[in-house]
Amino acid sequence: MKMVSAAKYAKAERELRPARAYGAGANAFYEKAEVTQDEKKPNHLIIAMTSDRGLCGSAHSNIIRAIKAAVPLKPPGTNVKFVAIGDKARGMLARFFGQDLLMHFVDIGKKPPVFEDAAKISLEILKLGYEYDYGQLYFNIFKSVVAYNTKDLPIVNADNFSQAGKLNLYDSIDEEVLRSYREFSLVSRIFYALKESACSEQSQRMTAMDSATKNAGKSAVEIL
Repeated sequence: MKMVSAAKYAKAERELRPARAYGAGANAFYEKAEVTQDEKKPNHLIIAMTSDRGLCGSAHSNIIRAIKAAVPLKPPGTNVKFVAIGDKARGMLARFFGQDLLMHFVDIGKKPPVFEDAAKISLEILKLGYEYDYGQLYFNIFKSVVAYNTKDLPIVNADNFSQAGKLNLYDSIDEEVLRSYREFSLVSRIFYALKESACSEQSQRMTAMDSATKNAGKSAVEIL
């Protein structure tokens, strides 16, 4: 099991490097165009990204822990709805925020994520029908074999995207171009987050399998 998890981690780390360009590109556009959101507006959307599989330490529970800490800090009267990516997120969000869980995605983490997976998730989110004012995507960022950080990225609505401060400087950009790029940037961010989460998860699973192997060895010696 240790060798299998190590091989899966090595593959996830290799695939993460080029995927980071998608996240960096979307982030650069948001910063340069001054795309912002107003947290004081009432309708919020939180997307929690995990997978369907366990045996990866606290990688999944830390996502929900961060969300549970953030929700009470939102302005009074805020209406928060949730989308779960991965069965682990679905189970935990259903437990704590069941009546506000709008949608969930399963079959996440069984195979390495590809861009098409992110496109399918993004399409369903765009078709959700919930007019949110402020959106966040919570996921884990891979730092090293033994470390990861839990982070959130803004997921802006169509109005905030088209009304970005610096975009008003360009009269030639039509609404169809903005709509297309907003959809692409959403897919890019979700794809990037899927890859970061997958690598974080595989590194934690490899660590867990390593510990299990060592403990099994000690137990075998004690029995003998």
